[in-house]
Amino acid sequence: MSMAKKPVLFEDVLLEAKKLNPKANRELLKEAFEFALEKHNAKKDSPRIQHVLGVAAIMARVGGDEASIAAGLLHDTMLREGIEKEEIAKKFGAEISEITEECSKAFQIEEKTSRAFQTSSFQMSSSELQGMFAQS
Repeated sequence: MSMAKKPVLFEDVLLEAKKLNPKANRELLKEAFEFALEKHNAKKDSPRIQHVLGVAAIMARVGGDEASIAAGLLHDTMLREGIEKEEIAKKFGAEISEITEECSKAFQIEEKTSRAFQTSSFQMSSSELQGMFAQS
């Protein structure tokens, strides 16, 4: 019997944001979420939207301010949909645009590194790695 993973809701992100910052700008976050929905042409339970909601929830849990949480919601619009930094700056301001760009870059680096490792001829099993460290 498989257990379905509970979808992340926008309301979950708001609750996390309000825990550490009761004055978090709900309207800004809602606008960023709606922008992401529109640009991804996706439904709230789609994998892409679940990903950005998850990133935003993590940003909120670790104490990110509303700009960081909004960037978590927006990062894939740049990375996957080709939305320009200037468009995000015009709609959400320079700070959110900068953070969104940095977040997108971090995910690009992670994806490239993961692909390179998966396709390289230098792949080791976990037991080989354990053996290598045990010899040190």
